[in-house]
Amino acid sequence: MKKNKKFGFTLVELLIVISIISILNIVGISSFRTIQTKSRDAKRKNDLSSISKALNMYYNDVGVFPYGSLLDIDSMIKASGVGFSADVNGTVVTYMVEVPRETTNGVEEYSYLSTTGKSFKLFSNLENENDNSCLKDDNGVVLKNIDDYVVINGCIYGISSSNIKLEDSLL
Repeated sequence: MKKNKKFGFTLVELLIVISIISILNIVGISSFRTIQTKSRDAKRKNDLSSISKALNMYYNDVGVFPYGSLLDIDSMIKASGVGFSADVNGTVVTYMVEVPRETTNGVEEYSYLSTTGKSFKLFSNLENENDNSCLKDDNGVVLKNIDDYVVINGCIYGISSSNIKLEDSLL
């Protein structure tokens, strides 16, 4: 008598394997998206920090922060490939070869505010509302609007000159 050996998987075994692979796939994709979001937010924070350092160097050379009639830095931030330089005592000083800009579609661009040249504020839109750097009101609620800078999704991150707080009015 000859025994028939059957090789292969049963339907139940195949369904279990497919289910496990599907679950791992879903977890992997969601983790990847979270990592991408955090990476873009880290770039935004770094960009604002770089712009802030350039503005402080400018202030040390010129004695004021740029504002509308001196330099339209807000337009520079929104432009592509534009540098930030100024004439200081007859010498052109470059503070940034290329001003970083927001490149993600659907996200607010960086915003710069300085009305008197004595202080400044820089804002960006972070995608992750749970980021500890998000600006919050006194009750801990994430802000969606500050100084006419409004975000729809995510939250607001900001940097100001050292002589004011983000919550204060510009000097």
